[in-house]
Amino acid sequence: RQPTKRLLLQKISFNNFEMKTLFLLLMTSIMLFSCEGKDGDWDPMIWESNDVSNINKKQNNIEVPQVGKSYVFTCKNYKNFWVYAIQENGKQIGDTQLSIDCKKYEDNNISISIEKNKMNVTFFPNEEYQIRNISIGITAGDIFNSFFFKQKGKDN
Repeated sequence: RQPTKRLLLQKISFNNFEMKTLFLLLMTSIMLFSCEGKDGDWDPMIWESNDVSNINKKQNNIEVPQVGKSYVFTCKNYKNFWVYAIQENGKQIGDTQLSIDCKKYEDNNISISIEKNKMNVTFFPNEEYQIRNISIGITAGDIFNSFFFKQKGKDN
C-alpha cells in the first residue's frame, strides 16, 4: 500500500502544479490582451478640406453658392467611411435607408462619391428661390459625423 500512497501524492502534487500553471497562463493572457481604453471608445473623425477652413469646427455651417460648388473632404484618421443618411430641408433624400456600403449618390441637386478616405461632394446650381439645407451623415463603424450645407437659392 505504501507505493499507492506515494503515487497518489505525486498525482495530487502534479494536479496542483498543473492548476498553478494554468492559472498563471490565464492571468498572463488577461494582462497582455486587455485594452487600456473602454470598449467602444472611438476617436472623433478629423477632416481636411480643399477650401473650407477650420472644417473640424465649421461642419455645421458650410455656405454653398447658388451656382453650385465642389468640395473635397479628407478624413485624416480613418481609412474607410460611408454615407448613412442624406437629408434635404430635414427630409430623407435618396433611398429611404441607405445601404451600409453607400459610397456613391447622385440626384439633380448633389453628387457624393467616396474613395478610401476622400469624399467628393458636388452641389449643382439651385434653380429654386429657397435656400437648400443639406446634411450628409458619415460613419466609419461606431463613429458618426455629419456635414451641414446651406446652398443659396435664386435671389438670396
